[in-house]
Amino acid sequence: MKFPLILIAKFLFPMFFVSVVYGQNKQVIDMLIYQLHFVIERSDIKDAKKAFKNFVFDFEPVTKPKNLANGLYMAVSEHDDFGFFHTIQIRIVDQRIVAVEYNETDTAGISKRSMPEYCIAMERHQKGSSPLETFTNYEQQLLKLQDVRKIQAVSGATYSALRFQLAAVKALNSPKR
Repeated sequence: MKFPLILIAKFLFPMFFVSVVYGQNKQVIDMLIYQLHFVIERSDIKDAKKAFKNFVFDFEPVTKPKNLANGLYMAVSEHDDFGFFHTIQIRIVDQRIVAVEYNETDTAGISKRSMPEYCIAMERHQKGSSPLETFTNYEQQLLKLQDVRKIQAVSGATYSALRFQLAAVKALNSPKR
């Protein structure tokens, strides 16, 4: 499925249009997260990073645990262009993130973390990094920094950083479980 080029190339205009017409509510945030998923998957990294930053700046979705109730916040993305779903669970206690579990799994439920051949291949890639190390790094950053916006990409895993951040934003803006 091809994503409309206008939304990839001009993600700013649709966000501005949506905010003017519909305002900032849960349904709008959910719709934009859905669109942003495809922008991240199908854009060059500079455009994807810009779209994510503009979304966070323009719509101010929840990116940190302040004012969130104790509980488990979870999200699952649409599948990416490689057939993986991005899943995250974030536990909040006393307005602090105390646990984070992130993974990318295929349609058979097999996670990238448990694919030794995939992890080795990514480590050997020119700028790659193992999902096992990368996902753990992102989880630890979120635990330490307590703000999705402050996550720094691991070298060779910038798209993974954006996928992680978007999954975390989706979880923090979803009802707790």
